[in-house]
Amino acid sequence: SRYVIAFEAYGGKRKKSDPPPSELGSTGDAVIRLMERAKVVGYNHILFLDSWFNSPLLVKRLDEMGIRTCGAIKSQRKHLPKCPRVPCGNKTKEDPNSPLSKVKLNQMQPGDFFHFHSGNITYCVVKDKIIMRLLYNHTAGSNTIGRKMSDNTTKMVPLALQHYSTYARGVDIVNQLHYNYIIGRKSKRCLFTMHMYMNKNKNK
Repeated sequence: SRYVIAFEAYGGKRKKSDPPPSELGSTGDAVIRLMERAKVVGYNHILFLDSWFNSPLLVKRLDEMGIRTCGAIKSQRKHLPKCPRVPCGNKTKEDPNSPLSKVKLNQMQPGDFFHFHSGNITYCVVKDKIIMRLLYNHTAGSNTIGRKMSDNTTKMVPLALQHYSTYARGVDIVNQLHYNYIIGRKSKRCLFTMHMYMNKNKNK
């Protein structure tokens, strides 16, 4: 586990001559391409995403492909619940009674969470050291697990938080290895050693 099976080199900003992205956006299209290139579609895998890629439309598209997902998500993404606004004089402001308001979010304690559901998709806001926003459909939103929080208390939190903290670390580990063996860093030449190794295995 935790090794690269498919990647896509960033080629710079999209040119005007390039075909426009789908409704999933450039990042969503990249996820679909990588999943198809990795040849993992149809094997009942669970895909873990960070907030740069995750979106409600992508989760629905992957679900149609038979792939369940779990990942962090940005609160600004389209089709996510937003804090309602109420009149305040000639302007409007966030409804302070909404759990999505800044007032309520700042009052959350480690282990506090709430969620919204749409079909089999759950949008969850949970507080540990920081406020985490998760979007997932790989497990029921009502599933919880005991977890030791940053204040050393043990509380019941969404199971998805435990899964994301455990399995999404694979991406971080790959990035750490990349920086440890970065190509541009000066080091001893290894081409001769690689050449001898390849010839040795070839002779076998």
